[in-house]
Amino acid sequence: MTIFRMLLKVLAHFRLLSTEERQTLAADISHWEENAKTEKDKKLNALYLKLHEGVLMRLLLPFGFFFLVRMLNDWITVDDDPFEED
Repeated sequence: MTIFRMLLKVLAHFRLLSTEERQTLAADISHWEENAKTEKDKKLNALYLKLHEGVLMRLLLPFGFFFLVRMLNDWITVDDDPFEED
């Protein structure tokens, strides 16, 4: 899992994209990642590759996905607790 793929999973989880848009975005991400490997001289590409070359990022991203989804769920969900004081 990469950062871009994690963000794509978040978008898919909340159904913010249609199936066609998700497939197009997944193809665009794959294309960008392949180009990043060949164009290492660009700073953003080099940073992206540097972040993902180690095993630590690959281990932490699933947890990042979990916490990002949880945070967004908390933002979206309105807690109507009848016992809450004003």
